[in-house]
Amino acid sequence: TTLKVLALDNNVIGDTGASALFHAMSPPEGAPSRLELKQLTLANNSLNDSSVVALAGAIGVGALAGCKIVLDGNPATKVSRTAVKKALKKAKKP
Repeated sequence: TTLKVLALDNNVIGDTGASALFHAMSPPEGAPSRLELKQLTLANNSLNDSSVVALAGAIGVGALAGCKIVLDGNPATKVSRTAVKKALKKAKKP
């Protein structure tokens, strides 16, 4: 819970690994998130739309609310990146 920055740039992380990471970051259903992560950097990996959608889901359950997320250099489409931005905006609202 004390981790503030997680930088996983240039690690050849693909959809399976990223989805597992985002699932592990998500709190159990109905429980509040214990994460206080301020920045998650996943630049220059192999993240496609399916893993970026999983990231948006993790944000939606409060796991990464208020976190700066860097996805530059991944093959995910603009549509899925926009979903992440929308999830972050919605998660910040009370």
